[in-house]
Amino acid sequence: MTIAQTAFVILLWAVLAVAVVSFVAGGLLQRRRRARLARAAHETGMLFSADDPFDMPRRYAQFSLMTGGHGARARNVTYGRLAGLAVRAFDFRCELGHGPRRLTRVYGVFVMETAADLPALSMWNQRGEEYSPLPTGQGQWRLGDWSCRGNRRVCEIAAASEVGRTAIGIETSGAVLLVCSPAGRSIAYVSSLPAAAELARALSSGATAGGQQEAAPNRQGS
Repeated sequence: MTIAQTAFVILLWAVLAVAVVSFVAGGLLQRRRRARLARAAHETGMLFSADDPFDMPRRYAQFSLMTGGHGARARNVTYGRLAGLAVRAFDFRCELGHGPRRLTRVYGVFVMETAADLPALSMWNQRGEEYSPLPTGQGQWRLGDWSCRGNRRVCEIAAASEVGRTAIGIETSGAVLLVCSPAGRSIAYVSSLPAAAELARALSSGATAGGQQEAAPNRQGS
């Protein structure tokens, strides 16, 4: 065996060793993260599933986040009721593009199903532009760092809320509120659920105070 062949074999084994170590380390980090989320769910009196018992991408397909890529899937789902509202918080993963230029995006998402329709809005923050399923410049108008569609007063309420200070995306459809952020920040999403419930109530009252709503994109295609 020549020196070049020997070097190639050593390099190949080194690459394989790095791949194995990375795979094991990734698995351990996922298990640790899952345990932290499960503990946070328990502490808030909610339930937790490592899998997706609700088929989130299909259940909430009306939101641009769910249809902005392909291969959509959810995991690490916290669910239950909070302040009388049905709540689901989860990790959401999708892919953009194909082949060697394919990008993977992972979000922390929480969804609240309210008792009455919320004012329609879609807001994406430019600080998370690379995570937005749509270019942030496509909004009807801007509010600070936000690209917005919907009633101005309602968007102002959302942007000024505790949730709005950390989220990169806020959407509503019918009676459902969806808030998302990059997954790196999402370990705290369970603790943010009370703030999300408060935002849902504020949006409902803000619709009346804000007068007639401006046109918003129809995510359901009807």
